[in-house]
Amino acid sequence: MNPNAWFALVTALVAATVMVVLGGQYSRKRRIYSLWWTIAFLVTAVAALSQFVAFAQGMWPAGLYRLYLILASVVPAFMGVGTMYLLASRRWANVYTVIIGLLTLLTIYGAASAALSAGALQHVLQAATTVQKVTPSPIVLIGFAVLGTLGAGAMVLGALVSAIRTRHIQPLLILLGGVVYSMGDTMAAYNLPVLFFLAQVVGVLLLYGGVRANRRPAEAPRPA
Repeated sequence: MNPNAWFALVTALVAATVMVVLGGQYSRKRRIYSLWWTIAFLVTAVAALSQFVAFAQGMWPAGLYRLYLILASVVPAFMGVGTMYLLASRRWANVYTVIIGLLTLLTIYGAASAALSAGALQHVLQAATTVQKVTPSPIVLIGFAVLGTLGAGAMVLGALVSAIRTRHIQPLLILLGGVVYSMGDTMAAYNLPVLFFLAQVVGVLLLYGGVRANRRPAEAPRPA
């Protein structure tokens, strides 16, 4: 079996473990940011598991790749939603969530209807990280770009604003985790699969640390 399959499986297990921990926190406290971070890490785990299957088979099955397109596009956006509910006001978090929801629906439609290059699906890592080589669908490409940008923007700006406002450094863990996680795509572009998966694992752990470090003591109303 391709060694990269095992790296993908480890990534899936790490994300799933974090998901279970945060899911337990949500079941006890019912804090909405815990729910969204649980969903984000669930999507991360399933996306990595999809990569495991693709590496194990030596190619992307078309149906699995369409699912992966949806999962990979919404991961940063859902992390952004979790960040907004954790660090920003509820009003702005609600607006952001509606926007992400509409863009997610559009991306689902694009992924389901997009034409795929059978040849490109043979190259598992490249297909996973350079979507434009697999499908020319403008809906998918725009969905990836916009959801990724909004997700990264929420994590970076949310963490910076919160750190400045509270004069605490804990929010910067989320910023650092987001940066490290996104570096995985750069590693993949240079055909460095080990560093790609390492960046994902370290990024997930840093993000989890950031969520724990910034936990709110109570679900009190936040300033508008």
